[in-house]
Amino acid sequence: MAGDINKIDTTRLVGAASEIAQVRKTISSGVDAVNAVFRKMLESNAGESADELGAVAGQLKKSASDILGVMANYENVLKELAGIYDNTEKSTSTEASKLKFGGLR
Repeated sequence: MAGDINKIDTTRLVGAASEIAQVRKTISSGVDAVNAVFRKMLESNAGESADELGAVAGQLKKSASDILGVMANYENVLKELAGIYDNTEKSTSTEASKLKFGGLR
């Protein structure tokens, strides 16, 4: 049908959101592992070196949080778009079925 040319495959949007979620979880696990390494190093250091390690660990935590937040936003946007497209398609189909064109339906 010619009208299907512009139809969005919302399962791909939801699938992409799911893939991003998995990548986000992997990154989060990696960041947790690196933080554990920093914690061990901090336990065995004191003074200025501990302060520097703490600053690096803090920056990693902030940067990772920012990246993970952006990725979570991408997930949410893709899911939201899928819902909007699905609702629009349903509404359009419902309204189109009400139209009558001189005996044609």
